[in-house]
This record gives sequence, structure tokens and C-alpha cells, in this order.
Amino acid sequence: MRFNMSKYAICQCYFTRNFFVDQLQTHCLFASTPQFLHDYADLIRNLGQDELKSILKDLAHERDRRRNLINGLSSVRETIRTNYKRKHPGIFNFQESRMLDERFSELVTEARNKRALDKITHHGRGVFSFPAFTPDFCQELVDELNSIEHHPNLPLNRPNTMNKYGTALDDVGFTNVVDTLRQEFIQPLCDRLYKDERFQLDSHKAFTVKYLDNDFKNDEGLAIHFDNAEVTLNVALTENFDGGEVVFHGRSSNGLNQQPPPIGINHEVGQGILHLGCQLHEALPITNGTRVNLIIWMRSSKHRNLRCPMCLEKPILEEVSCGYGDGFTMHQSQNDEHSH
Repeated sequence: MRFNMSKYAICQCYFTRNFFVDQLQTHCLFASTPQFLHDYADLIRNLGQDELKSILKDLAHERDRRRNLINGLSSVRETIRTNYKRKHPGIFNFQESRMLDERFSELVTEARNKRALDKITHHGRGVFSFPAFTPDFCQELVDELNSIEHHPNLPLNRPNTMNKYGTALDDVGFTNVVDTLRQEFIQPLCDRLYKDERFQLDSHKAFTVKYLDNDFKNDEGLAIHFDNAEVTLNVALTENFDGGEVVFHGRSSNGLNQQPPPIGINHEVGQGILHLGCQLHEALPITNGTRVNLIIWMRSSKHRNLRCPMCLEKPILEEVSCGYGDGFTMHQSQNDEHSH
């Protein structure tokens, strides 16, 4: 259910900032090759020529991928819609009893009625966990996504620059499901848990990530980072793995050298971990099996329209023709400028 008719946008920093370089285990600015070589001279000093060429090639490819994604997203989604036959059609429509753990439904009712929240665990510093999804829904979602990923003719997009494996849920037909989850369940919970922030969560980016062990080509863990979100929900969809603890540090504004003691949380199938997007965190490597998680980045245009969380400046907006972009919304004056 999409009641918000705003025109969504990205900040133009999307095309130059926060490019994750796996070999350096950091996010980089990439406006041009000379700029990158100058700004990161100390980090790349000891790299061989072949490795450096590989990094530059990957950066250029990621820049082009981002531009093509913005321009071609509508076509991608239509191609998937017309070429993929759904294996579990029921999960593409929000059904509370089928999808949500009954304790989550009770928790949200408590939040709406301003009663004590006794079905949630507060780990400190605004990090919470609670039973979120039923095991059956988790299994069906993983099975559906495996079917999608193995389809030979679908133009699937990787979820972000840090993860090689995973699926963008909005591209494959889950937007309405996540809209309902965000509007009717996560919003009232956030109204209680983050009441001082006054988030109005009017858009999202939903995707899965997949971690596999014992293969250098695969994702085993995830370096310290923060999310392009005001609030993040992270739900484990599988349980046959060892390791993979998610570790939370302080807020990104504190810098890596001024962080409080870390908070570690082990994943359990169906458990949701809710935290602020600006909270620095990392996923420790798994040591056995495969871990699949659903990540929902929830955005508040009221907040990010004032300051882009990625470039930390007043956003320079570019309207998107499909989807939620990065959660910014075009003001009327900006819409008028773009129409002339």
C-alpha cells in the first residue's frame, strides 16, 4: 500500500561517494581516476599494478552500474515481472498471521497502546531485538529468492557495493509487503523506541544478503560500516551456520577512534534486530554454512532532505522515475524547475 505520492530522488553524491573497495576494506570517493589516485595514495602505495588496475576497473564499473540502475530500473522490474513465475505467490501479499511472529504483533499492539514493551530486548545504545517473522515465512522467502536467483533470464541487481550476493526485494515484487510492514508495524514501534528522533518513515530499501564460508570469492562477513537509513531492521532467514555475529559500535559521528565497548548479538532465525542507521556495525565472518538475512533500510525524507547521511551536506537532488530512490523527496519548487 503506497499512500505517499511524493516524487522520490537520490542525492547526486550517489554517483561519486561511498564506493566500497574490498581490497582496501573501506569506502572511497571516486569522482575520477586522478582524484582517486591522489586522495588514496597512502592506501594504495604498496599495491601491485595489476591489483590497482583491478580496483580502478571495479570503481568505474560500479559508477556505470549506479547510473544505469537509476535510468533503467523500471525496465528491470518489468522484465522480472513478466518473465518470472512465482513459486510461493502468497508471500507477495502481506498476511500478518503467515508472516509475523505473534509476539511481534503483540509488541506492536503494546507500542500503539503505550503499554510496557515486555517482548523486546534492549541491548543498549538504541539496539533492540525481538521475534519478528515466523519460521515458515523465512523458509518460503529463502526458497522464493533462491528460485529467483537461479532463473537464467532475470536482470538482477546486487544489493549494494559491500555485498556480492543477495536480492533487491523491491525489484522482484515485494514493495507492497514491505510498505505495509514499515507503515503499520515498524513505524509505531519506532515512535516508542526512538521518540526523540520523530522519524516519519516514508520509504525504504529492502534486500537480502548472503554469507558463505570457506571461499575467498564469497562474502563471509562485512566490515565496519553504517547504513544509508534512519532505521534498519535486520532479520535472519536461515539458521544452518556458525559464527556471523553482528557487532555494534557507537554512532558514525563519533569516529572509529572514540567508540564505546562493542555490543555483540547472535542471529536466530526469524529474530529482528532494530537499530539506527548511523550506528556503526559489522558482521563477523561465518565459519560454517550459509547465512541469509533480510535487511530493510527505512528512510525519513523529513530528516534526510535537510542533510544527506552519506555526504553530510544539503542534498543536491535528482528525481528518479521509478521506486523510492534513496528516500529523498522533491520539493514543489524543485519539481517545477525540473519540468521546465
